Amino acid sequence: MGVILGINAFHAGAAAALVIDGKPVVAIAEERLNRVKHHGGFPAQSIQRCLDYAGAAFSDIDAVAIQPVVEPRGAPRRAGRPADKA
Repeated sequence: MGVILGINAFHAGAAAALVIDGKPVVAIAEERLNRVKHHGGFPAQSIQRCLDYAGAAFSDIDAVAIQPVVEPRGAPRRAGRPADKA
């Protein structure tokens, strides 16, 4: 199965997780490492900490899973994005 890196980024709750051979090994929220509550950036520290914990390197990653960008209903549309379907 390999190594899968999960990333939740660019909104409150940025985090990373590592799944190895189908089993969750480690997950950590970025705010636990940078001490910024509801951190909404890219979880670089979380990714590195997950890899360190598992004794893995970036080259060991077989796939990356990233959360979809979901805009709240009624939010203004951004250019290039389709309108919400009712």
